[in-house]
Amino acid sequence: MDKNQTKGVELRGNPMLWRIEHWTKMMGPCAGSDGDLLFEKSSVRLTRIEEFSYGPLFSFGRKGTNRKLRTRARPKKRANQELVATEVSDSSVEKTVAPIDSVVPLLKYLDEKREKYAVSNELGKADMRLQESQRRMEKAEEAYRHLQDETTDGLKLRLEKCLNGFAMWGLQMVKWLKLDLLKWRLMSAKTSEFAGHKQIVELVNTFSE
Repeated sequence: MDKNQTKGVELRGNPMLWRIEHWTKMMGPCAGSDGDLLFEKSSVRLTRIEEFSYGPLFSFGRKGTNRKLRTRARPKKRANQELVATEVSDSSVEKTVAPIDSVVPLLKYLDEKREKYAVSNELGKADMRLQESQRRMEKAEEAYRHLQDETTDGLKLRLEKCLNGFAMWGLQMVKWLKLDLLKWRLMSAKTSEFAGHKQIVELVNTFSE
């Protein structure tokens, strides 16, 4: 197996691909200078298949030193786990910060679009108010023309009535004058000794004309 293919790859879930350096990285050295193992197989929690595959690693261990050396290896495992967690946390922070830098131009673009929308919205409202004012002005002008026409027609009708009334009053006045004149003549004819019936009839006929 090529070391470059497994370098930096998370192999914890597939121990079949592990090499000695992976075991050393996670558990520390597998054996001391005297050939003694630094851990027991129970501390690794291998399955029966993995125990059968890696059986030679546990065949030469001595029980007397395994416990002491196992306690020495566990802090390394915890330290390695903390290191991996720290690296994962740092990478997640970098992945979180990177999109923020890319979001800033988008926020500026959205802010400009919002301002343009607000301006266009205000212009639209102003145009609607202008159209409404024009409609009201047209209605007011139409009502004024209608009232003016009604006023003119009413004045004309009143004037005609006044003229007709004045004409009727003039005719009635003429009749009254004629009647007064006839009355005066009749009174004169009665007082005159020479007035006859024929003259009285002529006076009445003159009034009738």
